Amino acid sequence: MEEYSGQTRFILTANYKHKIIPAIQSRTQSFDLNPPFDDVLKRIVNVIKSEGIKIEDDQKTNFVNVIKQNYPDIRKTINAVQKACVDNGFNIDIALDSKELVDRIHTDIQSGDALSLRKYLIENENEFQGDYHNLMKQYLNFVYSSTLHDDKKREYILVLSDYMYKDVFVLDKEINAFACWVALSNI
Repeated sequence: MEEYSGQTRFILTANYKHKIIPAIQSRTQSFDLNPPFDDVLKRIVNVIKSEGIKIEDDQKTNFVNVIKQNYPDIRKTINAVQKACVDNGFNIDIALDSKELVDRIHTDIQSGDALSLRKYLIENENEFQGDYHNLMKQYLNFVYSSTLHDDKKREYILVLSDYMYKDVFVLDKEINAFACWVALSNI
């Protein structure tokens, strides 16, 4: 890069900036390009219309939740919407922001019963579509707005962020999430 920088401009693109080695990062300017949420919503709605998919009024909230959960990753959003489409209709039987599920996670962690939590989550994977990363994110939001003492909140948030980071690299997302719940129950 240094040898040809006088006559050449390099444009590097990546989905995960942290995977670029520091030596290359130090030689570049970094720009985070996230499309505005409204533009992503319009794009997904355009895809839905072009495919002839109908969204009933009772499913509109779930549709927007799918987009919020996967934003800004448009490909992942399209895949999640496609997964919920059957017979030219968008339909998710359960609310994606499952308060009951997050409450159960919190109760089991607080009681130190994280071991039984694994069985419960495996049996109810369809409630959160097996998306353990998003489940950890929902729990992070729950912890942030909870009445836990601020010191405990900070510890929880640090543990959750560490396991959410690890989620990008691990092969088995369920085991990573379970390790997170066990670590949280030890706080």
